[in-house]
Amino acid sequence: MGKLRKRLGKDQKLGHAGTLDSGAEGLLVLLLGSATRLSRYAMELPKTYVATVRFGVVTDTDDATGKVITTSEVPPKDILLEKVRHCLPGFLGHRLQRPPSISAVHVGGRRAHEMARGGIAPDIAEKYVYFHRLGVEAAEDSGEDILRFRIECGKGTYIRSFARDLGAFLGCGAHVASLQRSRVGSLSSDDAAPGDVLYASSCVEVEPWIRPISDLLRHFVTFQVVSGLEERLANGGAFSLRDLSRTCWGNMTRHAPVVVESSRHVALGRIVYEGIPRFEPETVIVKASEVM
Repeated sequence: MGKLRKRLGKDQKLGHAGTLDSGAEGLLVLLLGSATRLSRYAMELPKTYVATVRFGVVTDTDDATGKVITTSEVPPKDILLEKVRHCLPGFLGHRLQRPPSISAVHVGGRRAHEMARGGIAPDIAEKYVYFHRLGVEAAEDSGEDILRFRIECGKGTYIRSFARDLGAFLGCGAHVASLQRSRVGSLSSDDAAPGDVLYASSCVEVEPWIRPISDLLRHFVTFQVVSGLEERLANGGAFSLRDLSRTCWGNMTRHAPVVVESSRHVALGRIVYEGIPRFEPETVIVKASEVM
């Protein structure tokens, strides 16, 4: 991001919608200008990964960059695939997951990876994550002990932890051999600028890759304010639901972010259900803000 900030100019604000593990590849959504204020909402968007998992080998990082801790025999690939497919439904939905020791999770005010690399085993608490879809296939170009997964999950989910837990459940151990993030919300890596091209581009050359914030927010339930109340939105005022017209159904849960927009402004906030249900904005920005 430092390289890109130099290209865009030191006065250009630059943020992101969730980083990648050091060994992972794929889509990194960047936020420009006042769109950086949407970072915490963007991180709530579901993400899609393609991961290859190697069974029979456990590493201290839960991926291929780590030191091998144990090895075990793995059943033939057709039997391995059958066993994996049988137990995958148990991982769907909300479940507790312990992040890897080599991670940015805070433990007692320190990063877990700093403690682990310093020889201290971090006591990392489990947290709730969400798996929306899990698919697996026996890729022809992979070894007998490797399967390929397509995973759709919520924020804070570690694919390395998924591989570790799956291997432990099967009794043979496992780790992530490779990982690629293909989607964040409705944004796809197929439409993204290659990193080497982006970092070599001038400020003007970057412009074709910039997307409107509406592309980022399409996943959320969206309302339009009724005529005459645009100024209230610009000033961060609350709205009764009767003052709003739903324009995008999205995925709405009780505590999920909600988007309310006028012709010039976009507000993100929550629906408060105490008393008369109402929308209370938390962040208001102008629509000129962009992502890439």
